[in-house]
Amino acid sequence: MKHFLFFFLSVTSFNFFAQDTVVFKNSDKLRILLLEVNPDNIKYKRFDNQAGATYTVLKSEISYIRLSNGQKEVFDKTPSTQKTLAVKDSVPVQVKDTITAQTPSTPALPANDTVYFKNGKKVAARIYELSDTEIKYKPIGNLDGPVYKIPKSDVKEIMFSTGMKQKFETTSSPVNTYDPVASSGGGTQSYVMRGAGDAKIYYRHRGGAGWVGVTAAIFPLAGLVPAIICSSVPPKQHNLGYPDQNLWQNKDYRFGYQKEAYRIKRKRVWTGFGIGCGTAILLFILASQ
Repeated sequence: MKHFLFFFLSVTSFNFFAQDTVVFKNSDKLRILLLEVNPDNIKYKRFDNQAGATYTVLKSEISYIRLSNGQKEVFDKTPSTQKTLAVKDSVPVQVKDTITAQTPSTPALPANDTVYFKNGKKVAARIYELSDTEIKYKPIGNLDGPVYKIPKSDVKEIMFSTGMKQKFETTSSPVNTYDPVASSGGGTQSYVMRGAGDAKIYYRHRGGAGWVGVTAAIFPLAGLVPAIICSSVPPKQHNLGYPDQNLWQNKDYRFGYQKEAYRIKRKRVWTGFGIGCGTAILLFILASQ
């Protein structure tokens, strides 16, 4: 019976704390919680000290990363070269974002966004943020994993799940931005509703629900304290995952998104607490038999 309880608790804990493993080129291995994958480096926390410092390491020092979902992220051994213009040929340029609507004859739309790189690579992803210089996304096969950041200059176009297509071209023309809410003539309420709707899609942070659940599984009363604390704190901005930097500047959209994200966070925290308490009760019943 003791072996069964140990196995059950181990499986339960594993569901809350899936780990990534980084393998360095010197053959060292380290258990980590991968946070970001940037063009030149990665950011992570040590798995055995997730409340501690955030570490940054160059990709050139890494052989590969084994993600928690079993996927293997291998980094190129030779960095890609970047083309530069001679001083006499250089011209001030800006990025022009061109958006075209999907034609009615197009087949059923995909459930994910697709990023088309200039080198021919295609990635099924969920776009989290578009800024003037970079794009943040998560691969569709690992939405619980790290956020990838890439420069816009590496991207040819993005096909959104809504059917909208956004192209990135080098031109001296001003930057064109697209606001779907403003284009539809919506007012304050439309922005609030759009923000709430996007939060339901893009807010993926657990908000501490995993820690609360495991603590409650070990001792329910002890789990109540972190549950109250986590549910009383609104999500931090860097965990919100909002998809559009331009829309985020609108206070009504921001209000709707933050309010709905906070509601989702509270729900996840108390769901984790409930699962932990249920696990504790089940273990108690099994132990008493």
